[in-house]
Amino acid sequence: MLIFNGKTISLSPSIGNWNFECKSHYLIINNQIIYANSWTTKMINDNRKKDLKKKKNYFSFLKK
Repeated sequence: MLIFNGKTISLSPSIGNWNFECKSHYLIINNQIIYANSWTTKMINDNRKKDLKKKKNYFSFLKK
């Protein structure tokens, strides 16, 4: 969710750059970058599977 209050932005849930070498993981809250804990390869893969399932469910709902 992107929130703009007229002065600052916040973005949630966290952003994970899993395809980049740095594999950075962070949130943006009131224009501040908050770095989150690093994820293991297993955590990244599990989250990708979960996200894919959510996307499939969402788009299958729209087709009805």
